[in-house]
Amino acid sequence: MINKEFHFKSLYQDCYQINNIKCETKKEYSDLIKKIKNDAKEKNLDKNEIKKKIKEIKFFLIKHYLNKIDLILEKFQVTKTKFENNKNLILEKQIVYNYYYVQRNYFTQKKIKNPKCDESIINYFNASLRILEFAIYVNFRKIEYVKKICFNKKEINICFYSYFAEIKDEISSKNRYLIKCGKAINSAEYNGKNVIYIDYNNSYIPISIINTKVENDNNNSMSWFARYFIIENKQVNDIFNGIGSKGSYASKGPRGKRKLQPLDSIDFLDENIYNSNTQKEKNQSLENSLENTQNADTIATIALLDNKYAIGIKIRENYTNSSYKNFLIDKKISNNMAKNDMFLYSKAPNINTLKELITKILEEDSSDKKEGYHRKLILLSFFTGISIDNLIDSLCYNIKEIQFEKQYYLKIKAQNNIFAIGNEEDNKILIKIQNNNDKYTTIVYLPNILQNIIYHIKNAIKNKKNIKTMKEEEYKNFKKDQFKICNKILGNSKKKLNKSIYNVKAKSIHKLFFHYYHLTYGITDTGILPLYKISNSNKARVCYVVQPQRAIYYEKWMIEFLRKFTEKNIPNIPNISNKYLMIGSPKVVRTEAFKLFLENIVKLPTKNKIERFNLKMIFVRYALSVLLATRDFNTSCELLEFSEKYRLLTIHEKAKHVNSSKRLIKVSPLALDYIKLFFELKQEFNYDGYIPILIKLDRNKNYKFVDFNKDNILNFLKKYSQNKRYEQVVSFIKTVQLNFGRHVFATESLNNELKKDYENEFLGHYSKGNLGFGIFSNMKIETYLKTSEKFMRKIEKKYFNKKISPRNIK
Repeated sequence: MINKEFHFKSLYQDCYQINNIKCETKKEYSDLIKKIKNDAKEKNLDKNEIKKKIKEIKFFLIKHYLNKIDLILEKFQVTKTKFENNKNLILEKQIVYNYYYVQRNYFTQKKIKNPKCDESIINYFNASLRILEFAIYVNFRKIEYVKKICFNKKEINICFYSYFAEIKDEISSKNRYLIKCGKAINSAEYNGKNVIYIDYNNSYIPISIINTKVENDNNNSMSWFARYFIIENKQVNDIFNGIGSKGSYASKGPRGKRKLQPLDSIDFLDENIYNSNTQKEKNQSLENSLENTQNADTIATIALLDNKYAIGIKIRENYTNSSYKNFLIDKKISNNMAKNDMFLYSKAPNINTLKELITKILEEDSSDKKEGYHRKLILLSFFTGISIDNLIDSLCYNIKEIQFEKQYYLKIKAQNNIFAIGNEEDNKILIKIQNNNDKYTTIVYLPNILQNIIYHIKNAIKNKKNIKTMKEEEYKNFKKDQFKICNKILGNSKKKLNKSIYNVKAKSIHKLFFHYYHLTYGITDTGILPLYKISNSNKARVCYVVQPQRAIYYEKWMIEFLRKFTEKNIPNIPNISNKYLMIGSPKVVRTEAFKLFLENIVKLPTKNKIERFNLKMIFVRYALSVLLATRDFNTSCELLEFSEKYRLLTIHEKAKHVNSSKRLIKVSPLALDYIKLFFELKQEFNYDGYIPILIKLDRNKNYKFVDFNKDNILNFLKKYSQNKRYEQVVSFIKTVQLNFGRHVFATESLNNELKKDYENEFLGHYSKGNLGFGIFSNMKIETYLKTSEKFMRKIEKKYFNKKISPRNIK
């Protein structure tokens, strides 16, 4: 955390140049106050008017300069200790000097009889902030070659802006791409944001919004150095030189002919930027190694879509026979469907503007004398992630999937067929799942603010109409009318904002609950998904997870979301005993049961090398089920594409289509040992396959390879029927399927907050807009491999006893 008391005022009080600029700044401010008072006497203004004018000058400085300086210090985590410990003290002192110098010029400008307009002064502050931010970043990142070009003067009392104006032509000719500004693409950290890019390892999001206007109509080739630091803006130059307004400068405002130069697109490939040739080489190399897995899903042609507005664009009524036009239409559909499934920053409204909107709705609701409930309905939808349509149905007792019980808690019944059918018995192998009427029902305890909202909505609806006596058509019209009112209220509230706001509609306002979760955390969302209505792709993820019946992950985010947008002290919901009851996947194995199973396998006696081979293979296959999160079929554990040197394994499985079938895994140390053992066993018996297998003796005592399945395992184990460990081993094999490791992985992902994209990639789940690795990747391979390996080490530590090894089977 940054030391909030840190400020430039505490630095270099023994430096003559800095003390001198401090004194000059104070003098200019003092002279400005005197001028304001003298002007007030001539105009016969009272003291309140004088105070107001002084307050406005201070507020303008704080808002447009001082507060943003604090944000820069906080962003780069600058502290006094960190600042003074840096070796390059000259540049540090120059930064402190310029911090005061900018303030001095502002007071000087305000003292002039005809000062520059506020817009010009804001541009001046922007130029100053950009330069100071750039200097601080370069200093602490120790970017020496940039220092030699931009900060090579030894004088402490140097104006950075004036010096940049001197060297701009030289930079334009020799170091044109010293800095680059643009919108980042293909970057998990910066995607869609404006970025200042310096080089391969150095880039940052600027405090000051990038100005895309070219200041000189005749100079379209201006470098980003000159553009970003507003070097050629005459008004800004004048302020630095203490020149006021003469009222004779030609305006080039919105109605002028000023040309616009758009931002560059900065392509972050795996979070790094390369030149175009290197980029092609890297992409081609990567694509070859992964067998070019990046083809998108085949999308149905336009004729197969019933709803002509289904994808947000109007579809022509008359279908075209042109193959090329069909291709273009399919591509457009594919792009829109992918975007709809992605959580993009561009799809979320500005959070500060959204806060203003929610605050306004809350204020209007509290002052509503008619005590209407429609604003409350909008707020409830926003803070719970449940659509207004479903909320009306629930509060009118028209659906059973969502129920507000006595307004204190919310019960959500899961959609049918999400979770697998498992062993209902209370055994010691699997984690116990609820086995009553609430088997697939999650419970959410609500904070007081939402309890009050629900109470008022219920009473208002109850007093308005008798819902239960309504006919189906009458109820539909009633619901339609309520929705129209919500839409109108939301629209009126949006019009009162200082800034326009997009992507906020009554129909979809509940989606922001989930959108900001992904933008805030990016971790797996299986704990907050609304199970009453869930997409097929999310259903495939949720089915693996066992979680508390009490939706503690949902509750945690709901509380944080309320705090984020209401700024109220929302207390945490107290612990209630039933949070320990579990729902979800019935296939998650207890750690003790799995450890005992492996121990039993190791301690079974052997008489020959075939028995040793089979027991070792059973151990390896079940262990890899956890360590590789395999599916149930044999090819899910194929070890053909394995690199011992890099500890990388690619598995090609579930060949429904290429995108959903390729997995890249960085194997953990334990998995590496088991895979090496598999290859040793393979070599010993001249087995030419790469899938775990069993050996069976025929009547002539010749051995043959048989599939690794339950029947063959149990047939082999019958010879141990008199062994005391036999019943435990057989019980485990009969109870547990070979895909149990995926259930373990998904549940641990939720408990340990693994990144959602990494969870999908490791498990081989495909979702539109997330193409794994390659040209269109939004993930950095190195980070994914390191994170997933670190995560698997945790599972390894939890589920395995290192003293129990298949190599001990003798």
